[in-house]
Amino acid sequence: AVTVTGGSAQVEDNSATTVGPLVSPTYYVDSDVVDFGQLGGNTASGTGDLVFMIKGTVSTSSTMEAEAIPWEIYWSLDVPAGVTLTIAPGTVVKGEGGQCNGSCTLQVEGSLVAQGTATSPITFTSVNDNSIGGTTGSGSPATGDWYGIGADTSGSIMLQHVVDKYSYYGLWLQGTVLADVENSSFSNENVGIQGVQSTSAVIKNNTFVVWNVAVTLTGGSAQIEDNSATTVGPSVNPV
Repeated sequence: AVTVTGGSAQVEDNSATTVGPLVSPTYYVDSDVVDFGQLGGNTASGTGDLVFMIKGTVSTSSTMEAEAIPWEIYWSLDVPAGVTLTIAPGTVVKGEGGQCNGSCTLQVEGSLVAQGTATSPITFTSVNDNSIGGTTGSGSPATGDWYGIGADTSGSIMLQHVVDKYSYYGLWLQGTVLADVENSSFSNENVGIQGVQSTSAVIKNNTFVVWNVAVTLTGGSAQIEDNSATTVGPSVNPV
């Protein structure tokens, strides 16, 4: 229905029905000046990939709202220094592509505030996970379908009541990063949370079901309390 590549975009309150055989996203914005305050209220029905696909850089502090269709991050969405991306309770974000230790699917040098609630969590998952947000992929999600949430330089991340599934890294932290992760779950992932260098992290009351390691932090300070972890892979690394 709508494809915008380059420049700024205000795509709001549209209704789209696709009837053809193509599986392209209903809405797609690839921009270095993303403002989520101008991308809400859209709906989609019919055939195809019923998502709002987004790629590029968030240039304006704004809120990604819970919408009738899920958000899909294609390859990488960056939140640069000085910008805050807030994610509202109940929001569903699906990911594909990206590569951590360079640029995760959702990369943060500014601030990410994702505060769900016990009854309305925020979900990050694979585009192939059709159990939430409608049919958007194969229906057979797997670990590493997307690379995860990353923060580096002087970024800050707050995750509360978040469900994170099928990424390679649930959360990748590098540099002088502040992270507060509480009351959240990480499942079907290679590593739950990994931090290197001078990361300062609070990790409390979370549940991990991972292939390799639940939490690994080297350098910086850490408060790791009241978490539950299950490892399902062959690794003999410490949990």
